[in-house]
Amino acid sequence: MAQVIKEFNEYRIRYYTPNSSNKLTAYIFCFMNGSYRGSIEFHRTNTQLGTNYLSKNSITLHYYDDVLPGIIDLLRNEKPLYLSLNDQTLVGWVDTSEEIVGEEES
Repeated sequence: MAQVIKEFNEYRIRYYTPNSSNKLTAYIFCFMNGSYRGSIEFHRTNTQLGTNYLSKNSITLHYYDDVLPGIIDLLRNEKPLYLSLNDQTLVGWVDTSEEIVGEEES
């Protein structure tokens, strides 16, 4: 198995207050009809970025916080959405399905 894909249709965002011990800016929990599918963690730019990983039923992706606005835009405006991870290289991404250029979301 090389690519693992988890579709999600619900999310919850947690924003953290800054302090010296907290390396995270935000955390997005992803669900499919109430079932946990994975998370996206956003790290402060001056900290070590975590490693993407796959557990038995979920994917965890790590990004620096400068991409948080773009990810939130995807969550608000695109569907369907997927968490994806290559389980050999640990390269991960948030993905959409193919759609027609200029198509508005319904």
